[in-house]
Amino acid sequence: MSEETVLKLAATQLKHSTIINIGNELSDAMLANLRDLILSQINEYHNKYVILILSGLKFMDSDEYSSLLQISKMAEILGAKTVFVGLNPGIIMHLINQDIDIQGIKSYHIFNDALEALGIIDNSKEDNNSELLTSEDKENNTEIQANIDHQPFLEKS
Repeated sequence: MSEETVLKLAATQLKHSTIINIGNELSDAMLANLRDLILSQINEYHNKYVILILSGLKFMDSDEYSSLLQISKMAEILGAKTVFVGLNPGIIMHLINQDIDIQGIKSYHIFNDALEALGIIDNSKEDNNSELLTSEDKENNTEIQANIDHQPFLEKS
């Protein structure tokens, strides 16, 4: 992607949080766009969190990582914590192999884990679909399961 081409970044608001999907490539222009978007979102919506979805990135060099850290620090000064989601294991290995300090970031591999850790969603209640079944459905389900359990196993000869 050329420096003149800057993809528009979209921010989604969810419970005092801004969520931004970065896409598959970082550039200086995109990082500047990201910085401006994050700071304006925090200023306008008084967000507590900024969630950057980085799962589309295939590569991140030390300069790009430093830029993301600087943006995170700017957000923190305004009162919002930044969380990275979906960093590629190859990127993490590259940053560590380059002796880049990654201690300053909060990161989650899975988006829902980040939302739960930040208190945006509550997964403490076990997701149990049986609550959605009527008693008749549960009876039928039990009968079907009993029939499946007692079916003889047929081997092909």
